Amino acid sequence: MSGQASKRTLKKGYGTFPTRKGLDQTAEKLLYNEYLLKTFGYAFRQDSEQSEGMDESGEKEWQSDRSDALAYELEYILQGKGSDKENLESVLFRLFLLRMSGNYGCLAKDMGRVAEAEALAVTISALLLMPEAVEALKQMILVAWAGGESVMDLRCLLDGRKVPLVKSADKWVVSLSQLPLLLTDGGSVRGNDSGEGVGYSDYIRMFLFLKSVPEITMRTLDCVEEALHSKHILFQADQCVTKLEIQNKITVYKNLNYQYPVYFGYE
Repeated sequence: MSGQASKRTLKKGYGTFPTRKGLDQTAEKLLYNEYLLKTFGYAFRQDSEQSEGMDESGEKEWQSDRSDALAYELEYILQGKGSDKENLESVLFRLFLLRMSGNYGCLAKDMGRVAEAEALAVTISALLLMPEAVEALKQMILVAWAGGESVMDLRCLLDGRKVPLVKSADKWVVSLSQLPLLLTDGGSVRGNDSGEGVGYSDYIRMFLFLKSVPEITMRTLDCVEEALHSKHILFQADQCVTKLEIQNKITVYKNLNYQYPVYFGYE
């Protein structure tokens, strides 16, 4: 890990590199993030009912024929950890918290489901002989319920499906009676894809936009280097020649010399 571009001491060269002009910083960042989404891999399970290379909503699934050190490259670019497992867990935890806050807000406004949670809280408090704990138990049940719904949202996203950005009562998936199933046989509890809302790649796009440009850029270089190293190509970004100017001298005849420059560079 210490040998990666984002972590090692980089060699510095001379001169400047031509940059794109005429774009504001926001537009340039959005374009760069779209390049990342089209180029690098990320976690995305293809459902057996989906067509090749497409999800149910028609969104193209990223597929790669490369053998990279990290399969979940965009998760690495976002989190910078040393393994696919750590990077995916970090991204999913952020996504879970984001979905959790929205789902709890939706649940708190749904009077029918709040009444269900309160009824269960009254039953539990009576069994515990603690009538004063009804309100606390109700809130705990609502939080657990919102958490269960958020887990279901993550499963939908990783299946290549979409979930509403802000849920309404009619889009709610997990019933109160299904909560224990999420801990035992959670695979049998599945939501329906309405084709509306946002997908996993949309959240990745949002997380990328919130990251600083230097951090994203350096981790992108890490992925480029690792991809080339996996193909046994020794490459380091800070040892590349981006432009070179050579002065040539040719002796035409005796003291008759001819000098001319040759320039090579990326434009």
